[in-house]
Amino acid sequence: MGFDEARYRREVLDAGLPVTEDLRTRYQLPPDADGDAVAEAVAAVRACWRRSRARLRYRPVIEQLEAGYLAHRPLFDAAAAGDPGPLRAALQEHGRRAASQRARLRAALEEAAGGLGLLAESTVAHLAAAHRVPEDEVRAALSSAGLRTAEPDALPRSVPHPAYARCAGHLEVLGLRHLADFLATGTPGGRTGRPVRIFGPPPADPPAVEAAAR
Repeated sequence: MGFDEARYRREVLDAGLPVTEDLRTRYQLPPDADGDAVAEAVAAVRACWRRSRARLRYRPVIEQLEAGYLAHRPLFDAAAAGDPGPLRAALQEHGRRAASQRARLRAALEEAAGGLGLLAESTVAHLAAAHRVPEDEVRAALSSAGLRTAEPDALPRSVPHPAYARCAGHLEVLGLRHLADFLATGTPGGRTGRPVRIFGPPPADPPAVEAAAR
């Protein structure tokens, strides 16, 4: 199968930075990693880099690709010399890393979605940047995890009670981070390491909470 330049532009050059670490996609390698076929594919890809370098939008991508080629060249030279072992080992290692990365991304999505199964669009962008993957990959992981995106409801412009506006200042005076610290410990400077269930029994003795509130 010959080099498909249109597909390469779509999958690698148009995808932008960071460049994919998948050597099969990065060099459009054949499935069997045959020495002659690998050499032919790499030569065609590098020729595509040279042709595309004049386009400013591709230049940063191609510079990163060319820098990576210096590290990958010994693998291709060994394959061309009849020893595909190092290249196949590198491909297998990337497969393991990719599977681990997908698992971490899915865990991050599920944690961000919580029990609602929903994420904001901005969260998708933040997770894509944090995991160094395209947003399309995050959306695909969303779908496979049974999650979806939705814009959060707008917060009210006014506080629910006038005293609520003074709450943050009072917590700061007491050296507390948030209401959970106050409810769980009832003491200035207290810290809680677990969530507080507001509809369950009080985490601290009621007299201690009342005394701290005076």
